[in-house]
Amino acid sequence: MYSELNKEKTKATFDLLWEAIKVSMTPSKRLQLWNEHMRACWEKETPEVRDEVMKQRDEDHNKAITDWKNSKASFTGSPEGLNQ
Repeated sequence: MYSELNKEKTKATFDLLWEAIKVSMTPSKRLQLWNEHMRACWEKETPEVRDEVMKQRDEDHNKAITDWKNSKASFTGSPEGLNQ
């Protein structure tokens, strides 16, 4: 959630980091480095920002669960007919 909400800001700083060290790392390490970068950015955020992101995450989760429950309740066929 944090990554999606702050992609523009964090990508700019990550690109600078990657450019500085990419010659000493394999491209396959890029995702691991991205995750570490995102974790570091998250930990630097203020409690207010973190609370807001977690509130948004909870709202999205609750909506997804509600939507799932509503679609599940409306299904009247057999398990074989359920395509997901």
